[in-house]
Amino acid sequence: MEKMIEQISQLNRSEVIEAALSVSAIVAGDVAEETDNNDAELYLAHMDEIEEFARVILINTAEQSVEYRDMVSKIIKTSGKKNVVLTPELIVSLAGIGVIALHILFKKPLSEDIKYTDSTGKKIEIKRKYSNDTSLLATLMRKIIR
Repeated sequence: MEKMIEQISQLNRSEVIEAALSVSAIVAGDVAEETDNNDAELYLAHMDEIEEFARVILINTAEQSVEYRDMVSKIIKTSGKKNVVLTPELIVSLAGIGVIALHILFKKPLSEDIKYTDSTGKKIEIKRKYSNDTSLLATLMRKIIR
């Protein structure tokens, strides 16, 4: 238990509050959080007390049982790590970028063969390949992918 208390004391403010919120949601169930925008100043004024209370919540919960101790330990290990939440908007955006990337990859570039004879009678042939897609996104995607 002393090791757990040491781990909790080493967490920074955001990590300890995140962990306490996670533990509270599991132990007490999802409680609807009703906050008013005017409360932000009150929260900021008492951040030290909130941080200390979050530490008390974690320690007290860990002392309840072995099951809770394991749960708090897992939450502490994952707190502060950034999780990617795939919202529907993000999924649609990623799908759109994927379609554009596939379009750029599989689109055949336009080619142009220019043949002419110069004044000395020498035949000159120039082959050019270029893309007809000049959008900024296509240009950026092409540089990233190729």
